[in-house]
Amino acid sequence: GEKRHGFRSYLCYKAVVDEIKGNGPKGRRRGDFRTVASWPDEKGYIRVVEGPEFGWMKNPDDFFCQSFRIGNDSNSMGIRLEATETPIALSVEQEMISQAVSDGTVQLTQGGPVILLRDRQTLGGYPRIFNVISVDLDMLAQVGPFERIRFRKVTHDQALDALRRWQDDLDRIKKCVSNE
Repeated sequence: GEKRHGFRSYLCYKAVVDEIKGNGPKGRRRGDFRTVASWPDEKGYIRVVEGPEFGWMKNPDDFFCQSFRIGNDSNSMGIRLEATETPIALSVEQEMISQAVSDGTVQLTQGGPVILLRDRQTLGGYPRIFNVISVDLDMLAQVGPFERIRFRKVTHDQALDALRRWQDDLDRIKKCVSNE
């Protein structure tokens, strides 16, 4: 059938929205994800922080001023990004010794950027130009082949703030569910 609400499932929840007049007992009803989540980017961007080889990029703004299409060969190990306007290029061309990679690492390969997901390898030999912040990683995994995404660079403090909001929202959801 047709995909309606995401591409993969990592977390299942039962959302509850309070104070909706006349909908169910005590004015409560199941709600849309956006009604219980305060941590996602308001414009739907995927947020990233600079990676160790960020300085190797020829023009970092090229990453943020365009959308990327999700490649058809993406899987649970990684998402291949296809630039819609300007290919992402390096100003430094040098061989790399394989380095540790983590969930959300954005590697710049010869075929373009690849975002590593939960089933990723542990080492990589390509420049790690960015890292998707942890709270956006599961939302990113919901994007299917041929869909488009955009990125926004944030500071480590902004990433930590999003993580705090994620934890607060998750605690609130758990409390609402346990009170039903």
